[in-house]
Amino acid sequence: MGIGSSRIKLYVYSINYFNMKKSGLLLLAVIAAVFTNFSIAQKTPVKVITLKMPGEDGSNAGAVVWHPTLKRYYTSMIGNAIYPLAMFDAKGKMIGEETEAGHDLRGMWYNPATKNIEFNCYDQGGIGHLVLEKDGTVSEALIDLGGMNQPTAQALGVYYKNGNRILYLNENYAAVLYDSKSGEMTRTIVTISFGCKTKDEADAQTEDDILDEAELRNVTTVQYTGIAKQELAILNVEDHKIELYDQKTGLITLEIKLPEELSLQLNFNFCYNNGIWWFFNKEAREWVGYK
Repeated sequence: MGIGSSRIKLYVYSINYFNMKKSGLLLLAVIAAVFTNFSIAQKTPVKVITLKMPGEDGSNAGAVVWHPTLKRYYTSMIGNAIYPLAMFDAKGKMIGEETEAGHDLRGMWYNPATKNIEFNCYDQGGIGHLVLEKDGTVSEALIDLGGMNQPTAQALGVYYKNGNRILYLNENYAAVLYDSKSGEMTRTIVTISFGCKTKDEADAQTEDDILDEAELRNVTTVQYTGIAKQELAILNVEDHKIELYDQKTGLITLEIKLPEELSLQLNFNFCYNNGIWWFFNKEAREWVGYK
């Protein structure tokens, strides 16, 4: 073999070595990016805001709602029509006087399609909306559709993207959609496999396993985040964390560890709104928002 052939072999070897080295560096960069993102996602959230509820009536709260035009937060105590409903500014300062909820509320959300703050009530109480004055003051709470328009009596509804659809968690731990105008269930999104990261884990769960897992979690609500592959959020009270699930598979894709001192409840008192995780402290009668 001539000198030219040797040079060609050396040249080819150099190119291959360079490509392998480049690929290796690229792989390391990708791995580093993945772990960096994982680290960021796993960062323990910190408290950013507090909403102190007025009065003494009621011990549970349902939801915090941000009105994007008025730049106000709305929330209420749940359990009775005479319990307080209050409005707060962006920094958490209460504005105006407290008013009565008007109905035994459960879930509450802002609907960009109707531009109203809407709500669902306990059991047969129906679905309605808050009538607001120009300054944001609540003048009354109207029922738009009476009757049982939800999967369970205590279910807290949340707004689901695009249109008049309300998201609930049903008695079989499936995320389901209801039409707010007709009150009919329109679709089952997915059954949530509590704590399962793979299909094999989910398939291996027995009915008793599922019930045991459900007892560790707040199953009066499933929150919608709008984040791809992390759309559905469940509060795991036992392990003090938020679990995010893929709405296509029902499998857990991310866990957010919460501060140990945070007060968590197995019913109600948990919400995701305006990019903030909200937890109601029953003793202090206040919502604390973490981000």
